[in-house]
Amino acid sequence: MNDETLPKSPQDQGLFTPTGGARPGPAPGRDQSGVTLGGCRLVRKIAEGGMGEIYEAVQTALDRKVAVKIVAQQLAGRGEFLQRFEREAKAAAALNHPNVVHVHDFGQAGGQFYLVMEFVEGEDFSSHVSRHGKLAVADALSVIEQAARALKAALEKSIIHRDIKPANLLRTTDGHVKVSDLGLAKVLDDDTEVTQTGEGLGSPHYLAPEQADDARHADHRADIYSLGITLLFLLTGKRPFEGASSYSIVLAHAGKALPTGAELGTPLPEAVEALIRKMAAKKPEERHADYDALLADLERVKAGFAPVLKNSAKSKIFRLAAAAALLAIAALIAVNYFKHDEPPPPVASPAPPQKSSPTAKKDFERDDSGFALNRPPPGKKRGEGGRRGPPALETRYGTLRFAPHRYPVANSPLPDAPPATMLALADEYAKTNATQYINVIHAYRQVIEAAAGSPIEDKAHAKSDEAIARHQQATFKVIAEFEARMLVKVKAGDLQGAYDVWREFPGDLFVPEPEVSDPIKAAIERNLPADFVPKER
Repeated sequence: MNDETLPKSPQDQGLFTPTGGARPGPAPGRDQSGVTLGGCRLVRKIAEGGMGEIYEAVQTALDRKVAVKIVAQQLAGRGEFLQRFEREAKAAAALNHPNVVHVHDFGQAGGQFYLVMEFVEGEDFSSHVSRHGKLAVADALSVIEQAARALKAALEKSIIHRDIKPANLLRTTDGHVKVSDLGLAKVLDDDTEVTQTGEGLGSPHYLAPEQADDARHADHRADIYSLGITLLFLLTGKRPFEGASSYSIVLAHAGKALPTGAELGTPLPEAVEALIRKMAAKKPEERHADYDALLADLERVKAGFAPVLKNSAKSKIFRLAAAAALLAIAALIAVNYFKHDEPPPPVASPAPPQKSSPTAKKDFERDDSGFALNRPPPGKKRGEGGRRGPPALETRYGTLRFAPHRYPVANSPLPDAPPATMLALADEYAKTNATQYINVIHAYRQVIEAAAGSPIEDKAHAKSDEAIARHQQATFKVIAEFEARMLVKVKAGDLQGAYDVWREFPGDLFVPEPEVSDPIKAAIERNLPADFVPKER
C-alpha cells in the first residue's frame, strides 16, 4: 500500500469554516487504505453508509488502533451540516463512559472531514442477529440496559443520540455493549438553529414519530422509543414495520399499533411486552420520563415483574391492575397475621377505581385494589394485632414455614389527617422504616385514598409504585441468595440442610402470590429429588 500523506491546510486545526471551506477531496467510493489522514494511517475500509466511510486505522503518534469516520462529500459541502458536525464532535469527545465509543479527535485534512474514534473489536447487533439469530430475553435486556446507561451519561452532557438502532450498538469480544455514532447528536444547550426543520435524522425503521415530524424538538424520549424498537428486534430478529419507502415506514410508526413478539413469530413474556409498549409508546409523554425510570423498569422486568405504568389519570386503572396483586397480598398479610375473634373476610378482587372524598375515609374498609386500609380487625384498635404464625408455602414435600416477620404488620400506620400531612408522614415512615415494605405500601395507599382527585394522589401513586418495586427487587435478590446457599448444601449431599435453608427466608418478603411463591417452589423442587421427605421441626 502507498503511504500517501495528504498535505495539511490552514484549516487542519480541527476548526471548520461556516461555509465548509474544504478543498475538493477524493472521489466518492475511492478506497483510501494506505492514506494518512489527521495523523492516522488508514488500514482498511470497514463500513460505508450515508454519513460516510469508516476505516480501521493506526494513530501514528500513539501507535494505537483507532477507527476513522470520513464524512461523505455530499455532506461536506453543506455549511450548516459542518457547523453541527464540529459542535457535536466536541460534545462527543467530552463524553467518557464505558458503554460509549469514545471520540478521540476530529478535524479536516485534504478537503475531508473526519472523526477519530475508539476502535471496538466486535460487531454491531444488526450483524450479530443476522449471523447468530435473535437474543435470549436476559441477553437482550442486558444490551438495552447498557445502552440506556450510555445514553443517560450522554444526556447529562446535553447530548441526544437521535439515531439509535442495532447497527449503532456494538458488541465487544468480551460481551460488553458500546453505543456508537454520536456524531448525529443534538446538543440541547446550543441555541443555534442549524438542524433543518422537519429533517428527521435516523433510520426510519427505528424512528420515533415526533422525530420524523420535527427533528429539532425531539428530546431524549425519542432515543427511548428507538431503544424499545431495538429491543423488539433483538428478541424477534425482525423490525416491526416494513415498507416500499422510508415514508411508508415512518407513517407506520406514527399510525399503526406496534406488533407483539408473537405477531413477529416470537412470543415474549408479558412483562417484556409491557416494557416494549411503554418504551415505544406513540406519544413521548407515555414513555419513560427519564433514563432512571427506564433502568428501574429494566430491573423489574429482569426480576420477572411488569414495568410500572404511567402515573397519569388516563392510565390509573391499568396502574392499579399492575399493583393489585402485591396490594392484595398485603391485605392477606395484614389480615392473616392478626388474631381475630371471627374468620377474616375474603380479599376482594381488584375493581375500577372509585373516587371518594376524604370525609368518607373513616368508613372505608377496602380500597379499589382490595387492600384493607383503615378498619382494624374485630376487637382490636387501629394498629394493634398479633401474628398467627410464620408465612408458609405448599411444596411437593409438604408445608414449608418461613421465618416470622421481624416487625409487626401494621393495619394502619398513619393517623387521619389532611392529605398533604399524611403524605409527609408516609414519607417519614418510609424513610425510617425503609425495609418494612408492606407497611410503607400500606401508608401510601392510605394517602391515595385520602387525596383522591388531587395532585397529591399522583405523588402518592408514584411513591407506592417505587415501594412495590423495591419490595420486588429485594425479594428476588434474597431468593437468588437462598438458592445459592441451598446449592452448596445439595452439592455436599445434605438434602435436609438444603431444605432447611428456606426456613430462614424472611417472612417480611414472602407473599403468597405466584410472582414470589413460584420461583421459590421451582428452586426447591428442581434441586431436591421428588422422593425427598423432609424432617419436620
